[in-house]
Amino acid sequence: MSRMKQCMDAGTFAQVILVSLLAGTLVGCATSKSSHTARTASEQLLISSAIDRSLSKVRFTDFAGKSVFINDKYLEGVDKGYLMGTLRHRVLQGGGKLVESADKADCVVEARSGGIGTDSQESFVGVPALGIPGLPIELPEIKVASRATQMGTAKIALACYDAKTGESMGSGGKSTALTHNSDTYVFGVGPFRSGAVLQQRQSAIGFEGVGGSLTGGSRTVAAQAPIEMVRQGSENGLPTPLGIGSGATGLADAKSVGAGNRPSFLGSQAFPDGSAATGSHVTGSTGGGSIANLPGQATSRK
Repeated sequence: MSRMKQCMDAGTFAQVILVSLLAGTLVGCATSKSSHTARTASEQLLISSAIDRSLSKVRFTDFAGKSVFINDKYLEGVDKGYLMGTLRHRVLQGGGKLVESADKADCVVEARSGGIGTDSQESFVGVPALGIPGLPIELPEIKVASRATQMGTAKIALACYDAKTGESMGSGGKSTALTHNSDTYVFGVGPFRSGAVLQQRQSAIGFEGVGGSLTGGSRTVAAQAPIEMVRQGSENGLPTPLGIGSGATGLADAKSVGAGNRPSFLGSQAFPDGSAATGSHVTGSTGGGSIANLPGQATSRK
């Protein structure tokens, strides 16, 4: 009986060992599906930032109190929807009123694109890949440091004319703006990122540092003030113009353009207090006046 019990204990022990070995070889598997948009978010941010910067050179406060129709007949290129939407938004910020046809407008703004898109370039410091003569092998390249840069460009031109007579209301002009996004690697460590895309992501809700970068904070969550959709208070039944350019939130910001902080290519511009601001195109050319020379505006401080 004792011998039988010993045999049973040995058999049980062997079963436990066998089950343990089998359990140790089991592996859990899981799969997940992911998809990517046809255009990367980085490309779209580069272009939209270039559009914002280009339009920041236009004094949309010229349209205060005027009915404006924006004509996109000659506007072509990528992200046309964002460009048109931004134009409409800036006109509203400047105190203008949007209308859906030229016969209801005081002035017509005609927009055209001279080039909206991206380019890329790569460079590195090291030894390039070398082929060995007579042998079907190649020595791999050795990169000490490398940089991949993608650039966004937006060249936008605007013309303004009287909706009733077709006569020019100002010389208008064109503005070109650039953005870039760079990823740098040193001895394979990186990316160390810089440029417009990183700046926008750092100000985005949910930002938790630069993925894959040793320089990015791991738990830096950006905060953002709520977007104001209906402004409280107005003068003479019209909304107060918000100024121009990204980050401009009032008359003081718009004046700073004339002080040289953010030049404009549209010449002189009067403000409600009687002062004037002037500037030049970011690339050196001038527009020769405001986009819409409206009557009754002062040109110098009284």
